[in-house]
Amino acid sequence: MDALKRLRRVVANMITRGVALAIKDEVARQVIQVRTVYGDVLDDVPRMQQYGFSSVPPENCDVLIAELNGNSSHRVVLCAEDKDVRLKGGKRGDSALYHLDGHYFRLTENGVLEAIGDELTVTVKRIKLVATEQVIVETPKATFSQDVEIGKNLLVKGKVEGEKGGKFGDIDVVTHDHDYTDNGATLQTKRPNGVSE
Repeated sequence: MDALKRLRRVVANMITRGVALAIKDEVARQVIQVRTVYGDVLDDVPRMQQYGFSSVPPENCDVLIAELNGNSSHRVVLCAEDKDVRLKGGKRGDSALYHLDGHYFRLTENGVLEAIGDELTVTVKRIKLVATEQVIVETPKATFSQDVEIGKNLLVKGKVEGEKGGKFGDIDVVTHDHDYTDNGATLQTKRPNGVSE
């Protein structure tokens, strides 16, 4: 009878639920201190993560714990979830990456990629953006720290300002002069007002 009870406990504990108490992520494999549904506190239980993905779950999130081969000395955390912060309201087929603070990146239907957050920093050698129809940037101000080259036309619906002049074709707006007629005499303009010799 005792052997049967032990067997039942082994089977029951092969997969069990728990709560994460503390997470250690600076080691080679992330480990979690967990409290099982039976009240046992287990230290440094390794958490298996899918290759190419890494996350640090918050304390008090739910975890699933497995005992490999029914051996209590070979426990692993299979997954972790926080139902309070999990991104909700998705549609069939959606996938998402989300953070405890609420910002997220979601792949949704009709080829739409949705990113919500406060700041996006991309540091690479080169970015190539291909939009076959249109690029729309809605912002009060766009700032470029270096040169900008435009392959075709530029339409400006507001005013254009420059600090050090400009050039359109062969015409330099700072040094340009041209002939004009005044009272029958042909004269030549000097440089624009405010521009020194």
